[in-house]
Amino acid sequence: MTALLSSFRLIDLASQAAAVQSALRGLPIEGKLAWLAERGTLTTTRSAGWGAETFRCESRIGMSCVFFFRGDRIVLIGDNTTWSPDPDGPNQPKARPHERRGTVGRILAWAFGHSR
Repeated sequence: MTALLSSFRLIDLASQAAAVQSALRGLPIEGKLAWLAERGTLTTTRSAGWGAETFRCESRIGMSCVFFFRGDRIVLIGDNTTWSPDPDGPNQPKARPHERRGTVGRILAWAFGHSR
């Protein structure tokens, strides 16, 4: 295990998800789960139709987050949403503001007359 992996302090998986995903990239799911379990309490939760085994991670200071893996990515589950850190990192070029993506983006583009 690299120095980054062994010295990483997990405080809040939701806010540290991009760093965690980057640090664990390429490890098998069992390795990722073992790494998280070393830094807090990891439990399997009841899957609510996500199509994947779902987990709850509670850090040593009590911050918890529910998540699952899709391929090499961690997908976090919030109150009303799911999200995953940007696989290319925060410094990659983003879509231009008028370039709407996804269903909501298409609806907004249609509603406000912007073409794609």
